[in-house]
Amino acid sequence: MKQSVALLALVFLCIGCLRADTVYSTFGSGDSFISSGFWTVGGPSQDEIAASFVPSANFVLESIDFAAGLLSGTDNHIVVDLAEGPLAPGPPIESFDVTGLTGSSAVVTVDSISHPLLSAGATYWVVLSAPDPTNTMAGWNQNDQSLVNLSLRLDDGPWFPLGTEVLTPAFDVIGTPVAAVPEPSPAPLLALLLACQIGTFTWRRSKRRIGKLTQP
Repeated sequence: MKQSVALLALVFLCIGCLRADTVYSTFGSGDSFISSGFWTVGGPSQDEIAASFVPSANFVLESIDFAAGLLSGTDNHIVVDLAEGPLAPGPPIESFDVTGLTGSSAVVTVDSISHPLLSAGATYWVVLSAPDPTNTMAGWNQNDQSLVNLSLRLDDGPWFPLGTEVLTPAFDVIGTPVAAVPEPSPAPLLALLLACQIGTFTWRRSKRRIGKLTQP
């Protein structure tokens, strides 16, 4: 029992020591990106851009950073979706509303509320779109770091893959690693059970011996 309690305490201690880490990033040093190059979001053709990433381990989503700016229009509202899908984005796992874009490109951070699990080896997508594309045309800035699968959708049509031989949208995904709970080995548990049985047997024999000695 004491060994099991100590094991659980160690597990919770390790979980409490975990800190957020970078799941994936296309930013350069110091979150740098190409300020003059961008993928269009919104506009007359209602462009939606999706960039993929694959976690190398299990993470809980904490936040997403991306570089963007307002190109034209009276509405600076865009939506950032986190989706999953092997070849194209599926239904959103979590969505973020972003307002306040300016004509100067900058790194924008959206913080997760539901903190979904990002599973190792699965393909996820960061998707940027404009709720009112007729009044918003934003630019998702590019970068030359890393390669991701890129997909484009126009006028709510099907996703069209652009492949990986294109400039990558500048973004990163931050998450907290999920610690694997170690399975207790059966050998220590059997030894503990045997020790308890031996202790009980020894205590009963000692009790009987003391009882005989105290009899008149």
